Amino acid sequence: MSQEDRALLENPAAERVWELLAERYPDEHLTPDTSPQLDLGVDSMEWINLSMEIGESAGVELDEEAIERIDAVRDLLNEVAEGAETGEDAGTSPLEQPEEVLSDEQKR
Repeated sequence: MSQEDRALLENPAAERVWELLAERYPDEHLTPDTSPQLDLGVDSMEWINLSMEIGESAGVELDEEAIERIDAVRDLLNEVAEGAETGEDAGTSPLEQPEEVLSDEQKR
């Protein structure tokens, strides 16, 4: 594993997703270059389930655009790490804290 990949796994959210994938696909040899679609058999329905699990375990919500950018596990981990850094928290509802999702004009 490269130094960049090791550094990526130092992100707590990315590390949780790595562990989730390892638990979910125990019979597969998981590497950062593993293709979720080709190597793990993740189809559109599986992405929905996986996205929900990632939201629950890592607190990051993956939208359709993020999923479309994922060709390898490394891409998934990067999306999760970036989402965690920007505060995209799947556990916080906009209805619970609307001031965090509304623009200044919408607040007025």
